[in-house]
Amino acid sequence: MLVEGQALRAQMNPHFIFNALNSIKGLVVTKQNKSAALYISKFSKLVRNVLDNSRELFIPLEKELSTLEIYIQLEQARFRDGFNYEIKWVKQVNENLFIPPAVLQPFVENSIWHGFKNNPRPNLIEIILDVKDSYLCIDIKDNGIGIAASKKYSSDMKTRKSHGVAITRSRIEQYMIGNKSGKLS
Repeated sequence: MLVEGQALRAQMNPHFIFNALNSIKGLVVTKQNKSAALYISKFSKLVRNVLDNSRELFIPLEKELSTLEIYIQLEQARFRDGFNYEIKWVKQVNENLFIPPAVLQPFVENSIWHGFKNNPRPNLIEIILDVKDSYLCIDIKDNGIGIAASKKYSSDMKTRKSHGVAITRSRIEQYMIGNKSGKLS
């Protein structure tokens, strides 16, 4: 139950929910009803996926990626400067591959909200999936301004800790106990 709650909080933090609801309100107030309806539909699908996924220790990789894409699309609609994303497969992986839920979203969220603020380039996130020596390797890259520059621009970075990433790292380390060859970097 502890892991389930941590997974849920890592992906559906109150700040994200608050911002999503404010985005919906903004669309309704400006009479963008079709956009509001689409946003509500995606938001409700994300909430359902996150709740369903949080009940499981492992979910199919495809389901994790599907949930992540909905999250990214919601953030694209809210992010002022816009951004693009790509999910790339170096090699097609086994369809029966399962991973812990909500392990990718906190890293993507950090790319969006810390890497893209004040970025002079068109913003891009790449999620690259590969299999090396029978291990799944997931590389999340962005062309953002970098951690050091992000800390300069953000006054709350010094006092605010990224709980989503810390929780996710802890969860992955728990899953790797007994697997001496796995790693998280």
